[in-house]
Amino acid sequence: MDKLSILNELKVIDDSCSGGECEYVLIENSDENCEVLKELGADEADIENMKVLDNYDVLDITWFAFNQLDAAWYEPGTGFSYDEH
Repeated sequence: MDKLSILNELKVIDDSCSGGECEYVLIENSDENCEVLKELGADEADIENMKVLDNYDVLDITWFAFNQLDAAWYEPGTGFSYDEH
């Protein structure tokens, strides 16, 4: 299974995308989700950077998906993909 498929299995709490721009994709900041992110190549600094400043209960995985896992697109309800739609 490729890395984006694994990332897309994580439950998204909230996202905001419009006009071809993805502002954020939030998941729960849980031990289980952090373990998945580490298996995908995130280190402690990456996870710290995913924390949302005003809400440490969630992680914003947008930057990680696009810059570390080479995602090209995000579609709410479908997830990240390598190909633009």
